[in-house]
Amino acid sequence: MSVLKLTYRRDRTDDHFYIIADEPSDVNSKEHKTWERLKQNPAVQMIYAKQSELIAEEIEEKTAGKFLSTEQIKLNSF
Repeated sequence: MSVLKLTYRRDRTDDHFYIIADEPSDVNSKEHKTWERLKQNPAVQMIYAKQSELIAEEIEEKTAGKFLSTEQIKLNSF
């Protein structure tokens, strides 16, 4: 998110960033540690896969659009 803000230099205070991810079953795995760090990040909201329809509803209600095109995402791969 910081990279996007720096790249586009816009105040995006009303934007929402979601990560759709279920908790990894092995609590001692690298994946679980990464999941835990992301879950604690105040810049994003963690959504379980079974809740993903909530994001779709919000997009429709707010008539949200893409922030980046698919081509921009490919060019700016992290």
